Amino acid sequence: LKEKLYKVYDYDILSEIVVRHGIGDNVHNIYEAIKNKRQVKFVKYKSSNSNVIDDRVGEPFAFTANNNEVWFYEPKSRKNKIFKVSRISSVELTNDEWQFENEHKEGYTDIFHISSNDRLPIKLKLGLHSVNLLIEEFPLAEKYLTQIDDNRWILETEVCKYEGVGRFVIGLLDDIEIIGSDEFKLFLQEKVKNISKKIYI
Repeated sequence: LKEKLYKVYDYDILSEIVVRHGIGDNVHNIYEAIKNKRQVKFVKYKSSNSNVIDDRVGEPFAFTANNNEVWFYEPKSRKNKIFKVSRISSVELTNDEWQFENEHKEGYTDIFHISSNDRLPIKLKLGLHSVNLLIEEFPLAEKYLTQIDDNRWILETEVCKYEGVGRFVIGLLDDIEIIGSDEFKLFLQEKVKNISKKIYI
């Protein structure tokens, strides 16, 4: 599937291909919609934000890194939204052309693959273990790292939400120091408190 996509599709629409098994048809249909400027229906989209499964109709116009997500203008809400391809049951092409191309606007995607129009600053001090895992799991983070000695690095960047970086930090709390952002510290404190309640004996 990867080889077919590379041979057939344009690089200005599809980014580096990492297509999970079972979503190739969705990627293909979204690509066709973008290429031909057509509206689509995302059938039975599973939203983590609203905890609702429903259909979404609108205009896909750009993939994010690895084609895991797509920017989508939704006429019903009049908003540009990001949808995860893996959460779409199927993609139905329509005969309707784009009507809102002037409204299409990509938001920001952070190093943890979270996308939105928000940017929240973070500053972390990482040990060798955590910096190795960060680069391995999120390669784009490397350009935001500054080495301060043989075993410590500073990560200073902006994130769209605290959820992505929060999952990473909570798993490596013994090797990470939070330097900046009181808001991020409060977010983590609340998360840790909720986790403690669930595992309390």
